[in-house]
Amino acid sequence: MYEWRNVFLISAAIYVVSGTIFIIFGSGKVQKWNDVKPKADPPTTTNSGHNEACCESKRK
Repeated sequence: MYEWRNVFLISAAIYVVSGTIFIIFGSGKVQKWNDVKPKADPPTTTNSGHNEACCESKRK
């Protein structure tokens, strides 16, 4: 049982220390690198008629 107590105490200490570091230095502000830049031309795909045939069979 003493081994598990040590594991729990070490885990709790790591959690408290990392949480304290985040509270002091962390921020919830959205960073500029988070914004996804759209590509110039999105790739176009051709539809072979599969979707129309699939949807028509469901309507019947």
